[in-house]
Amino acid sequence: MTNCIFYAMFFALFLNVSFGSLKYSQIHRTFMSMYKGLLEACTVTVDNYGDPIKPYFDTLMTTYHVLQFKNNISKYTKDYSLTYKFLTDNDKIVCKKECRRLRVTLTAKINGFYNYNNTQTFAIMDGDNL
Repeated sequence: MTNCIFYAMFFALFLNVSFGSLKYSQIHRTFMSMYKGLLEACTVTVDNYGDPIKPYFDTLMTTYHVLQFKNNISKYTKDYSLTYKFLTDNDKIVCKKECRRLRVTLTAKINGFYNYNNTQTFAIMDGDNL
């Protein structure tokens, strides 16, 4: 009888670790291959008069990302949070207007063994300054 309880506990632990690592890799793949079209769709390159300006990220970015992660990551976990910071060029000060750097952080609780925490930073750079 003791062996059956031991084997059942070991099997439950094995399933928890196996499915947790699978969900972890799926969340990581979704986050790291974030759809780049969202970034391009939220980049403003012309002003209200149609004149070209120095491109920057629009705050509409957060709405698009929330929809993307709601559709893709909510399949694997319900307990996740997205954090956005619009930054200046030196990454130390939070930008208020016409920001050219964006930091997206995803934190997700998968199960008792696995937590996901990762950050990506996107920047709009001039081709001459690379």
